[in-house]
Amino acid sequence: MVRVGEHRVGRDLPVGASPAVRPTEFFRWWIVDERTGKRRRTTYKLTRADAERQFSGAEPDLSSREVRVLPAPGESPPANSKPGRLSTQQHEDAP
Repeated sequence: MVRVGEHRVGRDLPVGASPAVRPTEFFRWWIVDERTGKRRRTTYKLTRADAERQFSGAEPDLSSREVRVLPAPGESPPANSKPGRLSTQQHEDAP
């Protein structure tokens, strides 16, 4: 069994993915609003590291989990890729 935050090698990587890319989890987070004191969900998704830095005691909303395949640190994404996605090969005969 894989716990939240762990990955089995290759499990979340698309077929043909390069080892230079890695899956990264993003969640919306349950936080306590400092102004109202009420519990609410963030309006955007964050990684665990970012959530820990910005909101002490934040808890992930597991139903909002999204895995994005990102380049490894220091690696640049392929020129024809969209952020958070692997590039697709372009066919020479495509219009």
